[in-house]
Amino acid sequence: MLTGKRPSDDMFINNLNLHQFAKIALPERVIEIIDRQLLSHENEVNIRQSEIHKKLKSIMLETLVSLVKIGVSCSSDSPRERMEVKDVVIELHKVRDFYLSAEK
Repeated sequence: MLTGKRPSDDMFINNLNLHQFAKIALPERVIEIIDRQLLSHENEVNIRQSEIHKKLKSIMLETLVSLVKIGVSCSSDSPRERMEVKDVVIELHKVRDFYLSAEK
């Protein structure tokens, strides 16, 4: 959902899969793998280098990193390494709460 890629995407060759694609990007390159449609609001806004804009971009990036980490954890090859659903819900609530509190 975050990358806009399907597990069967043609780009996944030579043992590269969607899980590895996302994991490799964590955390420094996450913005490079995010579906551009999710970031399209930036194109509509006149991008300024104000402190408010920098803060919002930082909040968005931290939120995306957290969501990709959850996705990577949920898609591990080994079921034992995957995050349990109850823990996923807890982590998603944390991400939501961080985003909403930081946005104020």
